[in-house]
Amino acid sequence: MNPSHEAVDQKASMQERIDAAVARFNRSDEPGLVVGVAWRGKTEYRQAFGLASVELGVANQPSTRFRIGSTSKHFACLAVMLLAEEGKLDIDASVRQFIPELPAEAGEPTLRQFMTHTSGLRDFLDVSFLVDGFGVKPRGYALKQQMQLRQLNFAPGEKAIYNNGGYQLLSLVVDRAAGVPMEEFVATRIFEPVGMKDTSWASSDIDIVPGMATLHTPRAEGGWRKGLFPFEDMRAEGGMVSTVDDMLRWLAHLRAEAKVVGSTATWQQMTTPARLVSGAQVPYAFGLFPQTYRGVDVIHHGGGVIGGACQMITVPSRELDVVIITNGALVNPSDLAEMVIDCVLDDEGVTPRAASGGPEPFKALLGNTYRSRTSDLVVRFDEIAGGVYATVYNTPLPTVVVDGDLAVPFEKAATGPFVFHTARLKGLETEAPDEITVSEGCVTETLSRLGEPPSQWPEDIVGHYTVPELGATAEISDVDGRLQLVVQGRYGHAAYFLQAISSDTFVCEYAIAFPMRATLTVERSGGKVTGFSYSSLRTRGVKFVSR
Repeated sequence: MNPSHEAVDQKASMQERIDAAVARFNRSDEPGLVVGVAWRGKTEYRQAFGLASVELGVANQPSTRFRIGSTSKHFACLAVMLLAEEGKLDIDASVRQFIPELPAEAGEPTLRQFMTHTSGLRDFLDVSFLVDGFGVKPRGYALKQQMQLRQLNFAPGEKAIYNNGGYQLLSLVVDRAAGVPMEEFVATRIFEPVGMKDTSWASSDIDIVPGMATLHTPRAEGGWRKGLFPFEDMRAEGGMVSTVDDMLRWLAHLRAEAKVVGSTATWQQMTTPARLVSGAQVPYAFGLFPQTYRGVDVIHHGGGVIGGACQMITVPSRELDVVIITNGALVNPSDLAEMVIDCVLDDEGVTPRAASGGPEPFKALLGNTYRSRTSDLVVRFDEIAGGVYATVYNTPLPTVVVDGDLAVPFEKAATGPFVFHTARLKGLETEAPDEITVSEGCVTETLSRLGEPPSQWPEDIVGHYTVPELGATAEISDVDGRLQLVVQGRYGHAAYFLQAISSDTFVCEYAIAFPMRATLTVERSGGKVTGFSYSSLRTRGVKFVSR
C-alpha cells in the first residue's frame, strides 16, 4: 500500500476509535470534555462534548477554557529553573534563604524536594480536608496553615508523598526571588513566549473567569452540583486555566529539541526522575512524570479538581501529543489518553500493553489484613477486577508484579512506591504468611497478620478529643449503631464512619462521597484510652488526644 494511504487509514482509525470512546458524552444534559490530539505537527483531533454549563444549557466548545488542576505544577517548576538560570536561586540550597519563617521543625528542605514531593512536610490541603471538610477557607489560609504544620510525614528525601503544600511554598519562593507574583512571572516568561493566549491563573472557583466551563459533581440521587474547591488561594499546586489548543501548543514546545523557554540543561533536569537518599528512583521529576508506556518514552501529568480532571501526555518519539480535559464527565482522562496512544502504537506493531498478573500466585494473601508493628500502616489484599489490590491506609490500589514482589507504583498512589516483599515467601498460593515486609521509599516495616475483626468496637473509644497540631476538636460517638468520628475545625467539619478491624485499629472513611480514607490506631496508658493516631496516604501520624 502507498505509505501516504497507510497514514490516512491510520488517522481515520484513530479518529473512529476516539469517536466511539467518547460518543456517550455527546449529549445535551450532562457535563462533558474536550479532546485534542496532535500528531507529526498537525492537529488531527479537536472535539468538544457535553455541556460547559448544565445550569444554562451551554455546550462545550474546543475553545472553552477549563481548570487543569495539578497539570499546573510543572509550569511553576520551570519558573524556578528560569530563576536558577539567572543565578537568583539554588534548587539544592535550603529554602530558608527565601522562607526564613518556615517552622524550625521542618528542617532544611530544598526546592528540589518541594518539586519532587520528597520534602517530608505535611500538606495543608490534605489536613484541611481532615479537619474542615468542605468549609470554604479565606484568602491567605493555605500559606498560613502550611506554616503552622509542625510535624513531618517523614525525614526529607526518605520517601515521596504527593504534597500540594510544597507547591504553595514554591509559589512564595518565586514571588520573592522574581520580585513579582509567581502568576505574573509565569505569564510573562512562559505563556506569552509560547503563544498560550488563553491560559491564565485563577486562584478561586468563586471568581468569574470568562469563557471557562463550570465544574460539575454528580449527586448520588441523580443530577449535578457545581464543583467548588474550598480554597481562595490556589497557586502553583493547581491554579491554572487553559484550553485544549494552548495545551497542545505547550506539548509541542515541551518535546521540541529547540525550545523557546528554558535551556537544554534546565529541561534535562525537568524530566529526570528524582532519587531518594537511598538512591532509589521515583518516577517523578519537576512536576512531570517521565515514564515508559508499552516500551515507548512518554512525559505526562494529570490534574484533578472538584468537578473536573485533566491529562496531558506526549510521546516525543512519535510526535504525538494528547490533551483531555473534563468539567465533570465521568471518565478517567488518563485511561482515555492511553487509548489514543494505543491507536498509534497498535498500528505500528509496538509490543502490546502487558497484562496485569492474575491473583493465583498470591491467592492465600487475598482477604487478609496486615498491620505494622511500628506505625499506623494497615494493608489488606483483595482480588478486584481480576487483579490483586492492596488497600493501603484504607485506600484500594492496584498492584503490579516486579521480580516476584507485589508493588504499588508511585504514579498509582502518588506516594511510596510500596513494595511488598512476596518473592521471598513460599506457598502464597495455599497459605497466608503470619508476617510480610513492605518497603515504602527507603523505609522497610514488618506487618503482622490480623485475625478476625471484633464483633463490637471497644466502648472506651467513644468520647471527646483535641487535635493540638491542627487546632481542632473531635468526638467519637455511636450514631444509629455506627461509630462516627466528627472533626471540627475553624471553617467547617468532617464526619467519618469507623470500622474496627482489631481491638485497637480502625479504618475510617469520609461520610459523604469523597475519597478521604485513613486508619486509626488507638493509644492507651494503664489500660485507659489516651488518644489515637490518624494516618492516610498523604498525612501520617496526626495525634488526637483524649480530653
